[in-house]
Amino acid sequence: MEDAAKTTQDYIFYLQLEKELPMFFINLAEQLLIYGISLIPVQLKEFDKISTQGKREHVMTIIQDMQTFLEFRDVRNKFFDFGILQKKYCYYDITSFENASSKYQMTHGKSYFHFRLPLKVSDIARDISHMYLNEKRKAELWPGGNKVRLPFDLKRLG
Repeated sequence: MEDAAKTTQDYIFYLQLEKELPMFFINLAEQLLIYGISLIPVQLKEFDKISTQGKREHVMTIIQDMQTFLEFRDVRNKFFDFGILQKKYCYYDITSFENASSKYQMTHGKSYFHFRLPLKVSDIARDISHMYLNEKRKAELWPGGNKVRLPFDLKRLG
């Protein structure tokens, strides 16, 4: 039972745009698991149905060919970029193509991260896990700041 409690709850959705998972996905999933992050493949139609329940989802794509790039560009123009701009998604774009057209707006909000291939899988996994875990740590911080400290010693008064 303790083993079930120790299992990771950290995950990133991988939008599967191809019929089969690419080898790059398998290698990246293994590397991210070292940092305690699971990479969950989902089809685009399934991702549309996933309820976020007000939680910001982390999403990744790996685009290595022109056909996939053109198909996903249409999806991005229809609804995906809006979700990124609204900070509904934190998007990791791993591609051999140029980054998004509205890159400035998205990176300014820390919702879009572009990784231009070719890169080592271990470097990509390290950078993604660093960004993911930093965001998770910031979300867990107490929003009220530090405890108030009095300018005098209370022991002298008591």
